[in-house]
Amino acid sequence: MPRQDPFRLDGRVAAVVGAASGIGRAVAIACARQGARVACLDQNADGASAVAGQITADAGLAVNLKGNFNVLQAAGRIMTAQGRGSIVLFSSIRSQVVEPGQSVYAATKAGIVQLVRTAAAEFGPSGVRVNAPIKAQADWYAAYAEKNVLRRWARPEEIAEPTVFLCSDAASYVTGAVLFVDAGWTAVDGRFQPPGM
Repeated sequence: MPRQDPFRLDGRVAAVVGAASGIGRAVAIACARQGARVACLDQNADGASAVAGQITADAGLAVNLKGNFNVLQAAGRIMTAQGRGSIVLFSSIRSQVVEPGQSVYAATKAGIVQLVRTAAAEFGPSGVRVNAPIKAQADWYAAYAEKNVLRRWARPEEIAEPTVFLCSDAASYVTGAVLFVDAGWTAVDGRFQPPGM
């Protein structure tokens, strides 16, 4: 049985007092890198929030970009060797349109789109297709449900069916594509309709 890294803090919570600067900041970031959930505490609340945001950005980059890159690499090896296959990664409307406070999230989702396009170019000669359906982020359900054309979020099957299409032979000539499954959000820019209009 392989020995676990003794420095890992997965599943633990680290409360770091003085996390806004100096040693406290460095400790908070180091704990997060080792897998801990970190509570940044400091009299300088703005500074503590900034460090917490930086930690959240480290996690978002790891999950969204590195995770998807690893999946593409592993699946790509298998599928290119067998001479066929379809890889589908999920992105978000934030790859195209943004809001204040979502810079890291938006950047990672845009990165996924570019990973898909690059993988499509690299794997295509071996008969492997790579695509990404763009879906609205369900976490923001309450705030944004009324901002798309259909005035509701997608049911799971409404995302699943376009995904199945991309995986199927019906999409045999589709690769490197970004399929917007967003109820027209990007078509209308996701804005509220002015009262009386």
